[in-house]
Amino acid sequence: DVFVMAAAFSYTFHCIRLERFAKESSALQLAACKATTETAWTLLLLGSIFGISRFDDGDLFSSAQATSNDIISFFQSENLVANPALPSAILAIVWTGLVTVAYTIYAQSFGQSRVSP
Repeated sequence: DVFVMAAAFSYTFHCIRLERFAKESSALQLAACKATTETAWTLLLLGSIFGISRFDDGDLFSSAQATSNDIISFFQSENLVANPALPSAILAIVWTGLVTVAYTIYAQSFGQSRVSP
């Protein structure tokens, strides 16, 4: 519950702070900036998960360790191109990138730049 409240609090202030930048830039510029920032944070998080899971001996990060091991084994498979899961993985990545991330970032940026508080 504490993490949910912290996330809601952080997102609220993110939207308030973002309003200033939404008025000063185009929706596409704002969406590109937000996507770049999200990519950087995602890469940092993934690096942290892989790094922490390698040094954990207990159950604290067992889920992160299992996930990182699955991802590593997927990309280290002998014949990645012939892997039957590859087309599904590519489609999931494209769908997630275009629809659930890119479109929503652009739509929020577009709407926020046109609505006054």
